[in-house]
Amino acid sequence: MKSKAIFSSVIFFFVFFLPMRLSTPSAKTPAQKEETQYHQQVEGLVTEAMNQLKKGNLEKAVELLQEAMIIIQGNQEFKVREIVLCSEINGFRDYVKKTGNVIKTEEPLLLYIEPVGFRVLRKNAEFFIWLSEDASIIDENGEAVFERTNWVNFNKGFPNPSIPFFITNRVTDIPPGNYTFRFTLKDHYKKTFLTDSFEFIVE
Repeated sequence: MKSKAIFSSVIFFFVFFLPMRLSTPSAKTPAQKEETQYHQQVEGLVTEAMNQLKKGNLEKAVELLQEAMIIIQGNQEFKVREIVLCSEINGFRDYVKKTGNVIKTEEPLLLYIEPVGFRVLRKNAEFFIWLSEDASIIDENGEAVFERTNWVNFNKGFPNPSIPFFITNRVTDIPPGNYTFRFTLKDHYKKTFLTDSFEFIVE
C-alpha cells in the first residue's frame, strides 16, 4: 500500500483599442457594453497618464499606466504561462530549474506555477487578487496519491497595481513511480477556471 504524500503549499507595448463608432445606432449586447466600458476605462487611464507626464508627475503617470496594464492583462485568456520543476524557488521568476522531469524519493516535487490573464479588482486604493487551486497526484493506475480541494486560497490586496504573482506547490514522500500532477486554478473575480497538468517520475 502506497504511503500518502505529505504536502505543503506556498503562495507566493502597451496596446489598447478604441471603441468602434457605428454609423447607425443599434442596441448593444451586455458583452458589447462591457467591452466598450473596458476600452473607455483603459483610454481614460492612458489619457490621464499622458496629462500627468506633461505636468512632470512621473510617479503618478507610471501608476496610471500600470493600472491600465492590469486591466488589459485581466482581459487576456486565463492560462498558465509557466509550470516548472525546480530544485529551489526564491521568488517571482527566481528559481533553479531541474533538468527533465525526474526526482529522487528523498526530493520534494517542487513546482513553480505562473498564471496570467487573471483579474485584478480595484477596491478604493488597493488592488486585489483572488485565486484558488485544487490539486492531485495520480499514479499510472489512475489512483490518487493525494488530492486536495482549495489547497491554495489566495485573496489579498496590494497598494500597487503591479502585482507579480506565482504559486509554489511542494509535495514530499511520494513513492517511486510515474505520476501526473493535476491542478485547477480558479479566478473568483473573473468567474473562470483553468486546468493543467505535469507529468513526472519518482525514482
